[in-house]
Amino acid sequence: MRLVVLILFFSITAAAQRQVTVFFDFEKSDLTPIAQEQLKSVFSNPTLQITKIYGYCDWKGGSTYNDSLSYARVDAVYKFLKERKVKTDSTFEGIGFGKNFPQSKTQAENRKVTVSFIESKADSRAEEHKESFSSEI
Repeated sequence: MRLVVLILFFSITAAAQRQVTVFFDFEKSDLTPIAQEQLKSVFSNPTLQITKIYGYCDWKGGSTYNDSLSYARVDAVYKFLKERKVKTDSTFEGIGFGKNFPQSKTQAENRKVTVSFIESKADSRAEEHKESFSSEI
């Protein structure tokens, strides 16, 4: 019985991981207006928590330059979300991969940052409990 419950819990937890991708202009690390709107829209839910921010570059330019650029892109997304009070999960990591791990065959599709996130069930349950407690008084 315990084993079944643990497997069910693991399945629910693993399924809750979601991802959003924002793209960058060539040799740029500042967020485009489209990327800003996309992040605002996704993270308008206050129960979401960031687990990972991964930055990528195309294969033009040297490794050192692209490593720095991918980290700058990660940093831009992280700062943008932190300014909006988006929380990070306890396992949070931010990594810039440079041009070492291309995700696509086209250069433009590799100029991106992916943000992985989960919904914090504890926060939403606390809010529900708070609301029900307040209405009882």
